[in-house]
Amino acid sequence: MIDPQDWYFHFTPLARLTEGVPFARESFESHRSLSVYAPDQEVVAHVLSGCATLLAWVRNAAHEYYTPDRSFVEGAIIALPLASAGRWKGE
Repeated sequence: MIDPQDWYFHFTPLARLTEGVPFARESFESHRSLSVYAPDQEVVAHVLSGCATLLAWVRNAAHEYYTPDRSFVEGAIIALPLASAGRWKGE
């Protein structure tokens, strides 16, 4: 279904985010009830935390594939479940 519909643009950002992530070693856990705040916008956070990697996606709650709302999420603040106070890199 991806190729006939030319939906590659949907998956390019996800591929960039997860490039080089060793999924088999990370033992990711999903976090569904995180505190997220964005001024003047309803947002949803999807977070996977692993042994050394945390993947977080904050999205515009109004955007769905059947009712697109491509407004950018700006100024969002998310409380992340960090297991250690070590050094972290965010992108």
